[in-house]
Amino acid sequence: LLTPTIATPPVPHSALEPRGLMQALGGFIARANLSFLFPGKPSQLMPGIEADPATRFMCFTPLANAMGLPSMNVPLESNHAGLPIGTLLTGRRGDDVSLFRLAAQLENTHRS
Repeated sequence: LLTPTIATPPVPHSALEPRGLMQALGGFIARANLSFLFPGKPSQLMPGIEADPATRFMCFTPLANAMGLPSMNVPLESNHAGLPIGTLLTGRRGDDVSLFRLAAQLENTHRS
């Protein structure tokens, strides 16, 4: 499976930190030592109030993680600002070797 690694160009440091209500809720849960009651992110407690910016940013990688499939980010291009654009390669379960071979071929071709 071939997808972009992330959905948007890289964002500034701390741009994905919780803000507003989600920040307050996360702080309350941490201070009250209630994290064992809420194993997910605060944004999962009240869906629709504020979308999790990290989920919008990294929407392609969780699928491979959840399914236990090997994946590899290969930065093959750059955007107009010179920042790398990653290509996410996802392979068959247990077939990491094919991903390494494909990534090496793509990098060699890209350098030519």
